[in-house]
Amino acid sequence: MSEQPSAVEREPRPTEPLITSPGHPRRPVRHPRLRTVLLGLVGLGTAVSALIGQLTDRELDGQLVALVALIGSGTVLLIGGISAAVRESRDGRDTTGP
Repeated sequence: MSEQPSAVEREPRPTEPLITSPGHPRRPVRHPRLRTVLLGLVGLGTAVSALIGQLTDRELDGQLVALVALIGSGTVLLIGGISAAVRESRDGRDTTGP
């Protein structure tokens, strides 16, 4: 009858401590994206205009509200994109990949 070898138990070895340099940059804080916030505001504006139309006797044109909200958010996105490009060129960062 053959004996099966017993499992050899090894003692855990201590690991090296994690050495980080004191000047190690922290992870940047992530803010919500502007386009996500604006799209939410467009949806909220459309929903509020529909609610106002249903709950009161005022007649609001939902398409007009959506159109004005989209034009306004598009303008804000355009201005934000231009200002980000100017800021990056002023900082001297190159965002084009290899």
